[in-house]
Amino acid sequence: MDTSRLSIENEVVFLDGIVIMANKKVIQLDDRIPKLKARRRQRANRRFIVFATVFFLLIAILIYLVSPISNVHTIVVKGNHHIDVSEIENVGKISKKSKIWDVNESRSAALIKKLPMVKKATVTSHFPSRVDINIVEYQRVAYLMSENAYIPILENGTKLEQEKEGILPTDAPIIIGFAEGDALQRLAGQLTKMSPAMVHAISEIMSANDKSQPDNIMLYMNGGQQVLADIDTLAEKMKLYPSIVDYLSKDKKGEGVIDLTLGASWTPINKGKKEDEPSGKK
Repeated sequence: MDTSRLSIENEVVFLDGIVIMANKKVIQLDDRIPKLKARRRQRANRRFIVFATVFFLLIAILIYLVSPISNVHTIVVKGNHHIDVSEIENVGKISKKSKIWDVNESRSAALIKKLPMVKKATVTSHFPSRVDINIVEYQRVAYLMSENAYIPILENGTKLEQEKEGILPTDAPIIIGFAEGDALQRLAGQLTKMSPAMVHAISEIMSANDKSQPDNIMLYMNGGQQVLADIDTLAEKMKLYPSIVDYLSKDKKGEGVIDLTLGASWTPINKGKKEDEPSGKK
C-alpha cells in the first residue's frame, strides 16, 4: 500500500502536508495558509484605517473647538431702526469672540427682547461662523416734549427716558403737557390703531384743558386745521378727518377747529359762528 496517500471513509487524514478528506477533494495546506494570512492582514489594515480616521477626526474637532476658526465671523442684524447694532450684540452676549457652537439662540433672543424698544427678537446661528439677529421694534408713535428735549413714546406707551433727542422729530407727532401714566398709554394705544399716514399728518397733541372733560385733547394738524377729540375714541373718529378736510377745502372754509368729541362740527378760528358738517357726517 502506498503510504503517501490514504483514504478512510468519513475521516480526515493528515499525511506528508496533505489533507485527505473522505470522499472529498484533496487540499494542499501550503496553498491555503498564504490566503488566510492575506485575509488577516486585510482585516487588520481595515481596523487600523478606521481607528486612525476616528483618531484624527477627534483631533480635528478638538482643534476646531479651541481655535479661532470656530469663532463667530459674521453677525447680521436686521430690523433695527433706532437701536445700535453694538447694543444689540452686547445685550445678546454675541460677539466675534464668541464660539459658534456656544451661541445659545433662545437665551440671546430673550436677553435682546428685554430692551424696551424691542417687540420681538430671533437669533439663528449658521455653521460654520454666521449669526443672524432679526429685530422687530415697537413703533414710535409720538415724542413727548420735556425740558426742550423730545422723548420717544412707543406704541406700548413706554417712554424712553434714556434716549432724549434734541433734534425736532418729523416721523411722529409731538405730545405737549402730558405726564407718564394712564392717559399717555391710552393715547399711544390710539395712535397705534391709526394709519401711518394719519399719524404723520398730526404735528402736535396737547391737552384741551377742559376740567369737565379731562380726556379731551387738541390735535394740531400739518394742514393747519385743529381737531378736538376724546382720547378713547381718537382712532375711530379720525377716520372722518380726510373727508371733512376735503369738504372744507372744496368749500374754501379755511382753518378752524374740527370737533369730534360728540358728532362732527367745524368752527372757524377767531370767528364765533359755528358751521355744522354736511349731512351724512357723524
